[in-house]
Amino acid sequence: MRSLCSPTVIAAPSTSARRDARARFLPPRAPFIPPPIVDPSTVISELATAILKTPLVLKSHRGVRCEVDAPMETALSGGVRSVRITGRRWASPRNLTCDGIEFVVGACRIDLSAALAMRGIVLERPATGTARLSFDSSDFGNFLTHPLTREAARGRFAFDNTDARVVDSDHLELTATWLEDENAKSPQRFALRPGSTVGSVDVDADGVVDSASSRAMKRFFETLVVDLEGTELRYKSMRIDGETVEFELDLTVNRFPSPNVRF
Repeated sequence: MRSLCSPTVIAAPSTSARRDARARFLPPRAPFIPPPIVDPSTVISELATAILKTPLVLKSHRGVRCEVDAPMETALSGGVRSVRITGRRWASPRNLTCDGIEFVVGACRIDLSAALAMRGIVLERPATGTARLSFDSSDFGNFLTHPLTREAARGRFAFDNTDARVVDSDHLELTATWLEDENAKSPQRFALRPGSTVGSVDVDADGVVDSASSRAMKRFFETLVVDLEGTELRYKSMRIDGETVEFELDLTVNRFPSPNVRF
């Protein structure tokens, strides 16, 4: 008979037993969920829209839409195929207004890391394309007396926006004083019509087509460059439909608007 004082040898659990015991107390493994893939087009579009909707860029609007074509294979290195921005009833803090707007640029390059970090849209080189702006009579008057237009017309014309208007699908009318002629002290009534060639506009002053003041006004509109703090617009053509005029403009974007622009 075994002595009560004899030591009892207890065998250590096997490796498989330890593993089974441990498994009973471990929580079940969660399935692997891959991180979401960031769509560069969506990031750029949402950031651009948010910047434009900032009250310091647009004090009011009835819609801002930005469509970006940036496939993953090109966007990772900053390549963008095209960008289209559209909107209705835009008004800037300094009262530059339009009924409708469309900006379209082709291939361009941006700093994708800046966009992903929400630091803004940073262009690596200028982007070019076409802009379309639709004005009613009130918008046209606001454009003529906007500080950017007044600065461009300094020493050449003084505009009056009280009776600027779009006339019956035919022409634009405005009142201005020609400042380059020392003898022209009184305002004249100018009529602007679409020109026969791209980049041209036909002008008459007080009903006279080929006067010195009408030629000066023609030159002013055909060579006017409006710089919206990095976005340059140049006259290309216009189309008048009812009480609205649509300007088609050459567009060069040197830098995207920041939230502290003032135009």
